[in-house]
Amino acid sequence: MLDKAGITEQSAALCSAAGQAFYNTSKFTLRDLKSRGNQQQLLADFEDYLNGFSSNVQNILENFKFRNQLSTLSKSDSLGTLIAKFLDPEIDLTPAGIDNHSMGTVFEELVRKFNEENNEEAGEHWTPRDAVRLMTNLVFRPISKQLKSGTYLLYDCACGTGGILTEGEETLQSLADSLGLQITAHLYGQEINPETYAICKADMLLKGEGENADKLEARLETWGDDDEEEGDDEDGSSKKKGLPEKKKQKLLDPKTWERDGRLLEAANTLRGELGSDLFEDYNEFRDQVDATLKALDFKLTAPDLKQILKTVSWRDENAPPVIGKIHKPGKSKPDPFHGLYEAKIAGKTCVVEYEADGDLKDTEQVPLLEDGGIEAFITREVLPYTPDAWADILAEEEAAEGLLGELLKGGKA
Repeated sequence: MLDKAGITEQSAALCSAAGQAFYNTSKFTLRDLKSRGNQQQLLADFEDYLNGFSSNVQNILENFKFRNQLSTLSKSDSLGTLIAKFLDPEIDLTPAGIDNHSMGTVFEELVRKFNEENNEEAGEHWTPRDAVRLMTNLVFRPISKQLKSGTYLLYDCACGTGGILTEGEETLQSLADSLGLQITAHLYGQEINPETYAICKADMLLKGEGENADKLEARLETWGDDDEEEGDDEDGSSKKKGLPEKKKQKLLDPKTWERDGRLLEAANTLRGELGSDLFEDYNEFRDQVDATLKALDFKLTAPDLKQILKTVSWRDENAPPVIGKIHKPGKSKPDPFHGLYEAKIAGKTCVVEYEADGDLKDTEQVPLLEDGGIEAFITREVLPYTPDAWADILAEEEAAEGLLGELLKGGKA
């Protein structure tokens, strides 16, 4: 139905239809596969079922390297047994059936079972929920009187399966409710282990926190290149190499620590001068930061300033658009179709360009002989559905017209 309607961005509609933060477009359900008697057909249909999941689930499957196990499961006639276990009504692994604490205990037991030879201590892979709850209370309760209604960013630089992030959000919301505050929390994190990252993201998706899961997808990265993931020890055993040499050298470089120290000093200085109030307008916040740094004669390179601004900012659909460029008076005229807008800056009328939202960027395939050209196509096919969109088409249109002219002339002599 969506294809027939010509809708290319279908994720939101499909998630809404599924009632989840993810969806599956395969013609099969997991229960359909239970009746497959032929292992080869079961494997093919199960792969089709996996391929039907949305991109956020695909990201989880890739980090688990789950598809690498399918051939082994099929050859050992275990794939059908695994599917049957997932469909067993007596085994409920949903968040409603087993809470995070219990799932964490299961996870820790599996880690213990398969890593006993490493002599690892309990808690190295998963922090018990009671300890997490104590930690988050120690963080928020001493500053509870300073909390205000608004939006907060919670960040964990080694988030593991995300327990501290989610428990931190629950603690913050509990305090907000008791104080009569309206608080929204955005979760961000980093995790070095791809499987642990996948668990974190899957947990958020299953709990309906698709927006936070998408932020994790954008923020979570694994260190290491594909060709440096594993190596052989002197005794022939396989082990992880750890950080690639280039990143190790950068980490140990005194200039890196000097830069990070300068960034931390700048961030603390700005916080002391600007306070902890939330700026709803990024443009106003950026201007305040620039003015404060100038008044303090605190010099930062453009990349360092950008890093600080990016770290403490996040996307908000209701926030004013971010100004990317202000044109000199008289040099440009307003042209919303091509991203040139009239705006008031310090009481003066100016022509500005707004920063494009990378998550909303899209491309369109326009017939070369479209009547009225690219502009007519965009006006007819895009603007009725996204009235605040603009098109960066001048160079492309000129190139297309030049190519068309050459084709009509039969090419250059």
